[in-house]
Amino acid sequence: QNYAQIKDDGIWVYVIKDNHLKQIKLQVGGIIHNSYAVSNKFEGNEYLVVDKVDKIAPNAKIKVNINKTGGK
Repeated sequence: QNYAQIKDDGIWVYVIKDNHLKQIKLQVGGIIHNSYAVSNKFEGNEYLVVDKVDKIAPNAKIKVNINKTGGK
């Protein structure tokens, strides 16, 4: 829920795919402990944006800094 934006037409998140900003509508199936349970299938080359992007135009080409956490 922290990274989602609620709009009149649904709940959306931003992802980076191929160095471009994309907005994806979430398919929310429920809420579990303040998190959305979604049925969207994300591709391995899509990265969830966890920062504010209000002033960046959708589809804009941007430089990406990927921070992978968890795991070895």
